[in-house]
Order: sequence, then C-alpha cells, then structure tokens
Amino acid sequence: MESPVMAPFVAMQVSAPAVSATTAAAPVVLASAQPLVHSTAKGSRLISPPVAPAVQSGQIQPAAAQAIALDEPELTPDMVALQSVVPIPRPQIATTTLAYAAQPKAVAAVSAIDNRMEFPPAPGEPIPETASEAPSSLKKLIHRYAGLYGVPESLVHRVVHRESKYDPKAYHKNGYWGLMQIKYSTAKSMGYEGPPEGLLDAETNLKYAIKYLRGAWLVADNQNDNAIRLYARGYYYDAKRKDMLHVLQK
Repeated sequence: MESPVMAPFVAMQVSAPAVSATTAAAPVVLASAQPLVHSTAKGSRLISPPVAPAVQSGQIQPAAAQAIALDEPELTPDMVALQSVVPIPRPQIATTTLAYAAQPKAVAAVSAIDNRMEFPPAPGEPIPETASEAPSSLKKLIHRYAGLYGVPESLVHRVVHRESKYDPKAYHKNGYWGLMQIKYSTAKSMGYEGPPEGLLDAETNLKYAIKYLRGAWLVADNQNDNAIRLYARGYYYDAKRKDMLHVLQK
C-alpha cells in the first residue's frame, strides 16, 4: 500500500488591503497637537479629533478607534476642569476720576485725625479768672495751641485778655491784629503767608502769635511775667544775647 501523499503545504499570505492614493496623501496629524473632545465610547474615554473623522470616512474601523481610545489614559474630572476654558471677569480698575472724586473724603479723614491730636500744655500757673470771659470755642483753641507749642495755658489766657479782652476782631492803628495783637511783620517771621486781615481769624492769630510767645517764654527762662513783657516789646536782642536766636526761626 502506497504511502498517502501529503498535500503540499502552501503558506497562506494575507494580503494587506490596498491603500488609496487619497489616504496615502493625507497628512499625519498628531493627536497631542489637537484639543481633546469627549467620546461617547465605553468608559467615557477621550478620542483624538483626527480619529473620529477617520472612522466616519471609513479609513479606520470602529474597533480600531475603540482600541486607540482604550490605550489613551482616562482623564479625571480635575484634569478635565484644568483643560476647560473658564471665563474670568474683567478686574475693576480704579480710574483717576474716581480717585480724584474720593479726595475730599480723604482730606476730611486726615483733618479729623489732626483734630484728635491733642498735646497737654506746659505746667504753669492756674487758669486766671478772666478766662471765664472767653467763649468755649476760643478756650478750646487756646488749650490746643498752648499744648502744640508747649507753653502754659494760663500764660496764653493772660496775654489774650491783656491785648484784646478776647476780641478776635480787635485792631490797633499801629498795625496790631487780632486776639493777641500781633504785628503783620512778626506773623510773617513766624511763617504766616496770608494777608494782614487774615490775622483777624481767631485760630490763625493764635497759631502764629502763640508761636512767637513761646520764644519769649523760653528767653524769659519760663517766667510768665517776664515772658509777657518780652512779648509786648520784642525780644530779638535778648535772644541774641543768650544765643537763642533759633527761637525766632520759622
């Protein structure tokens, strides 16, 4: 009996499907170069945009597209949120007009702070009884500027009563103005820059006249009686003799 003859083994070769010229010429687009879009595939995977059109045109089989999607890492909700465009409201930038409009309030606040800054007057004699003739508003001004320049409050009251009897509009024909009858030239030497009539304002007069009185009080070695005399006649040469001309500076 003859041996059966085996049929010759023929290797089967699977030919690859022909690629059309259109497909070969299609440019290769990297998936990473395109924004990601959500897929309706299983597991809510993400499929690159170039893959979806290829599936629709028949260039890639749905199974292959699904495999590509499964190979890609699944994005967590935090990663999706980071890739989403979140609109940010436009910041409110203060304009120069608004800042300028708010300036009076700022100035008012600074003035309020300045009004609260009170310094105690220098210790001295008791307030004289003649101070009862002064209005309460004038007493407050005297207390404030006596503390600001560091002189006894009683000394200021004595000078104001002696010079004008607490009359802020008092004027002498020889050129003495206001509450403390200060000369215009003397007020200018203390830093005043307004017109002579401005010294008829009670606070303005006290501001520059008490500054001048302070120098007289220092030259008089803090003696009130001597300070009043020096204030009335002037004390330039007394200050020069004691090497204290600095008390006359602005």
